[in-house]
Amino acid sequence: MGWRRFFYSTANLLGLLAAIAVLGLYLAGILRAPNWMVWGMVAGAYIGTLALVVTLTPPPPMTLPENLKTQQALEWLREHALPRLPPDTQPALQHILDKAQQMLPRIKELEVSGDVAPEARHLIKQTLLKHLPTSIESYLRLPPMYARMKKQGKSPHDLLLQHFELMHNAMDELEDKLYAGDLQQMQVQSRLLEQQFGEKLTF
Repeated sequence: MGWRRFFYSTANLLGLLAAIAVLGLYLAGILRAPNWMVWGMVAGAYIGTLALVVTLTPPPPMTLPENLKTQQALEWLREHALPRLPPDTQPALQHILDKAQQMLPRIKELEVSGDVAPEARHLIKQTLLKHLPTSIESYLRLPPMYARMKKQGKSPHDLLLQHFELMHNAMDELEDKLYAGDLQQMQVQSRLLEQQFGEKLTF
């Protein structure tokens, strides 16, 4: 049960020890203060210690299951990784996953017709099965407070956002390549319509 797991957690036990220590100092006559203030200090010691331990404790590890296909990895990352990241990093990951979701069927179509190189699927596969999990797993192994500490001008949080930006840009470039043929076809059709109807179309 959830309450039992919390009761035996390190954060709760250390919080209780801190509260008992404050109460012990009062009962031993070392800490002299009005009763109401003592109980406030007891509560503060518990809550403060609990918050500190939670802040310094890394979340449970996140590992992408083995032998997942590309689509399965995408769904797993959306369901399990996305909610565990800080809110300000989630839109970047969401964009990468949405782009991959959108392009996978198109890549399959183009592969059938031989109009796309195998590197296209390989890029998405590597992004979803290797690059994203590695960056996210490494970040989530860090305690939240440490993840925000800057080392040589950048924090792990900053580095995670940079990783996402690089993958985001790669997805955008791949999207341009996948739909270049469709865009060219529309441009040709536009010129035909201009000739047919005598009205210039602009892009």
